[in-house]
Amino acid sequence: MIHFTGPPVASDDIASFSSRFGVAIPADYRNFLLTSNGGVPQHPVFSIHDHRDAVDSIERFLSLGVDQEHLSLDRYARTFSVYLSHGMLVIAYTGMNSFVCLDVRMNGFGRVMYIDIEDALDEHGMKQTYFLADNFAKFIAGLRPESA
Repeated sequence: MIHFTGPPVASDDIASFSSRFGVAIPADYRNFLLTSNGGVPQHPVFSIHDHRDAVDSIERFLSLGVDQEHLSLDRYARTFSVYLSHGMLVIAYTGMNSFVCLDVRMNGFGRVMYIDIEDALDEHGMKQTYFLADNFAKFIAGLRPESA
């Protein structure tokens, strides 16, 4: 369940975003935008494969068509265009101030990845990415509640 969802969006809004940033949007994430358009997951915790912290939690999935910059998928795509140039579309920020991204490259299309903002940049100006799930639907299904 997603709380505090974004405003309703149409397929045309998603197509416009895709065109502006030159990215294809995987069907499962596109469905999420059409039904929730971002928001706060009831169960926010996820595991990070091969990462020193092992877990993090979603603070918020980003939304299309919002004025608040800290919620805007457009703003994150512009601000973190270096990630997008490496095929990583930021779709959420986390409790540890890091990012959950969709891999929009042909060879990894649709995978959900994690970028730790504390990691150093590599020689190409990119941070290390960590695998989270094969696709957005599996990522959402794997979210779990915070520990008591």
